[in-house]
Amino acid sequence: MDWFSRWRPQIETMETGVQVHGPRMYLMAKLSLGLLTVPTLLAAGLARVAWWRLLAVSIFIEPIWTGMLVFAGYNLGAYLARFERDIQIAAVIGGVLLLAIVLGFYRRLFRRAMHIDSVV
Repeated sequence: MDWFSRWRPQIETMETGVQVHGPRMYLMAKLSLGLLTVPTLLAAGLARVAWWRLLAVSIFIEPIWTGMLVFAGYNLGAYLARFERDIQIAAVIGGVLLLAIVLGFYRRLFRRAMHIDSVV
């Protein structure tokens, strides 16, 4: 418990920041399409952010966000076959570039290990 008492001012400052900016943090976590919503909700719960503040974000933002995703999926579905072909081409080009980079690094490492830098 000595560790917590040593960092108590920083913990209280962080708790106050989460209480003040909790809904903004939750909004950004919702819009980021990641798994950040769960840690944000945990931090908001530990900081005792009022549930109605987070509920307001969910009620107003979630339908808009979900509607935009459905709209994008519906309109971009026609381009899926072309997109798949383009991704395959990009993967081949990226693979060739990655192979060239790895071979270049390997060649440089081999030269240094064999002390051939002065000859070439």
